[in-house]
Amino acid sequence: MNHRLFEDWIISEEPLAANEKIELEDHLRSCNSCQQLLTAWKATEEKLRDVQMVAPRAGFTERWQSRLVADLAKKQKLQSLWLLVFYLTGAISMFLILGLLTLPLFLSPEPFLLAVAIWITKWYSTLDVVLEFVAIVFKTMNRIVPITLWIGITVALCSLSSLWIIAYRRLTSAWRIVR
Repeated sequence: MNHRLFEDWIISEEPLAANEKIELEDHLRSCNSCQQLLTAWKATEEKLRDVQMVAPRAGFTERWQSRLVADLAKKQKLQSLWLLVFYLTGAISMFLILGLLTLPLFLSPEPFLLAVAIWITKWYSTLDVVLEFVAIVFKTMNRIVPITLWIGITVALCSLSSLWIIAYRRLTSAWRIVR
């Protein structure tokens, strides 16, 4: 016979359904083992209810809190140490890899210097072409657009910029934000 279900019902703190109570009572009439468990469980519950609560010694809370703070500080220190070891290991590994990659440069720097010279020459050539293009555009625009229009555009842009700065300052001033 499976006593596990009945033992669970006896020890359970939740109330049983009506049909479960009837089934448990029928089982208890025929099973000495479960009757002994029920008797022992009721005696244990009664003893637990009668036990006096013991108050902690004076200063328990302070000792516990100080120990908790010390344990947290120790844990943070250990975590910081592990993090430092992790980062140092990564940095050392990266420096070793970088050292291995740059080793050929120290043995023979000519290819590296040649590559840098080519790179600088390419950038200088590109910048020269861009500046020449901008100069051509300005010369062309100067012939097409009269000087008075250029002055008008400049004045309009300066006015709009000033208006924008004034509006921005007024909208973000302290007295406006407080209201």
